[in-house]
Amino acid sequence: DDLDKRFTEIFSLVWQLFTELKDKTRFLWERKVKLEEDISNLTAVRGELVDQNQKLEEQAAAFEKQLKDRLDESNRLQEREKKRRSDLRKSKGMVVKKDDVAVRSRIAKMGGSQAEIFAVC
Repeated sequence: DDLDKRFTEIFSLVWQLFTELKDKTRFLWERKVKLEEDISNLTAVRGELVDQNQKLEEQAAAFEKQLKDRLDESNRLQEREKKRRSDLRKSKGMVVKKDDVAVRSRIAKMGGSQAEIFAVC
């Protein structure tokens, strides 16, 4: 009788341990499956982000080239405008040379007005 009681206690403990082990194993298995799904989802998202990043880098490079081209064009237009103004001044005799400065200062010393100074030059 004592042996049966002892056997029942041991069997009960073993069964309890087995049940706990089974529950923990099931929990760990479900957790493993969930983590694998999460890893798969994160890998897919990472791939999408890499693709988006590549597209953004390409767009940035194209935009940078476009800005550089516009800056180059602006510089060319400024140089062309400078040259046009210079040519216009030359054609109207408005280019100030060293001799012109001397003439202006002589007229100014003689009491000539600004209009007269610029008209001479």
